[in-house]
Order: sequence, then C-alpha cells, then structure tokens
Amino acid sequence: MANSTFCFNQDATRPYFAVQLLKEKDRSVVDLTSCTVAFYFRHVDANQAKVSGAACNITDAVNGKVEYRWQVGDTAVPGLYNAEFRITFADNSTQAIVIQDVNVQERLL
Repeated sequence: MANSTFCFNQDATRPYFAVQLLKEKDRSVVDLTSCTVAFYFRHVDANQAKVSGAACNITDAVNGKVEYRWQVGDTAVPGLYNAEFRITFADNSTQAIVIQDVNVQERLL
C-alpha cells in the first residue's frame, strides 16, 4: 500500500485519476499488456464504496499507466478515500494496487 499525494475537488470529473502501477516489492512497473484493470474507491470514515469495479482505461500498457475517468457522483462527498486498482492478467490471476488517503477536498463555493 502506498500513501497518497492525490487530491481531487468535490464534484469534479477532471482531472482523471491517472497513475503508473508499480509492484510493491521492488517498485518496478507492472506490464498491463493483455490485462484489464478495475477501480474501487471507498470512503475511509464511512467505509462507503463510491466506486466498485469500474473499468479503467489503460493508456500505456508496457509502462503500467492507467486512468479512471470520474463519473458524476464519484467525488460528491469530501474526505479521505482508499483507492484500489485491481489488475486481471491474461491467465485470470489478479493483483491489487492500493493507494491510501486520497483526498477529496470540499468545494469553496
């Protein structure tokens, strides 16, 4: 698990949640060739899932780059969240990359 430096605004649908997925053990890139990636997003305090298994866009498979495109309502509740990018490989094995403490900050107006 990695602690987050990600911050998004309440009710925003951009920027997308774009990351490069790295192996926890040695921090090398996860090759996403022939993979699918699902996104999960859960509020820390309420333990409430805001996103559960939504498809991600793989933007650069060899370099492990992926993005989740926010949908209306995904960032409606401010607070800290845990995000998970769940990779399914061609052989149906899975790996989860968890990012803790993603901040959705309250709108100013």
